[in-house]
Amino acid sequence: IDRFILNKWVTKKAGRPVYPEWSPDFHVAKKPLEFAQNLPVIFGQDFGRTPCTVIGQMGLDGQIRILREITSDNMGIADFVTQKLRPTLVNEFDFYRVKTFGFGDPAGADPTQVDDITCIETMNRLGVNIVPAPVTPYGQRGYHNSSVTRINNVSEVLNRRIGSAPAIIVDPSCKVLIGGFNGDYHYRRMRLDGASEEDAKYTDEPDKGHPVSDVHDALQYLVCGVKNSGMDFSNPYVTDLSIDPGMDEAIAAASGMSMCF
Repeated sequence: IDRFILNKWVTKKAGRPVYPEWSPDFHVAKKPLEFAQNLPVIFGQDFGRTPCTVIGQMGLDGQIRILREITSDNMGIADFVTQKLRPTLVNEFDFYRVKTFGFGDPAGADPTQVDDITCIETMNRLGVNIVPAPVTPYGQRGYHNSSVTRINNVSEVLNRRIGSAPAIIVDPSCKVLIGGFNGDYHYRRMRLDGASEEDAKYTDEPDKGHPVSDVHDALQYLVCGVKNSGMDFSNPYVTDLSIDPGMDEAIAAASGMSMCF
């Protein structure tokens, strides 16, 4: 009733939510968030045949502000950039004037089975600046693209406050992202005959339902970029992304094959 009649955000009970720290009343903005033209734009990017992007900024106070989500279905990365991502950046986020920094799935640095051009190289060739997301800080031993580590990065931000405000806030237009936080992004309950709620077991990885899991992967890459790149995105004069000395090791350690058809 609250969701459909009173137009309130409600938390769904579907499996075990990935982010119990989430509170829709606290983490969803009461009105659309404004784009700050004096601050850099940051985005997280998931690849595959259903590329998704989450776009945000960091306020001068250090708050991460999630402004937009972009989803797709059955698209290669080049078409996604030219038909969806770049037009959004140009039309809504002053792309040609404002510095824009992207952090993508580290698997996007792997060549595909079709050619040697990676997803990340494709995006950079199309003029959209992106590097593999630092799931752990660049140069840190044991770099890996662990979903547990990515989720923990987001959980830490959800738990943190800046004064009385959340350390991360989401624009109400991001329906898929918010729906995921509210329960669509969850650990699926495993079927165990006769098991009580207390004895229930759940999958180790979040359920891979498109587009929810893709959008949340993109958010995780954005948050990892903000937390682990060593760059201050609340600084209007932040320098361009560069290849950190630990980046080569990070790329080599990133596992999985991307799909950039």
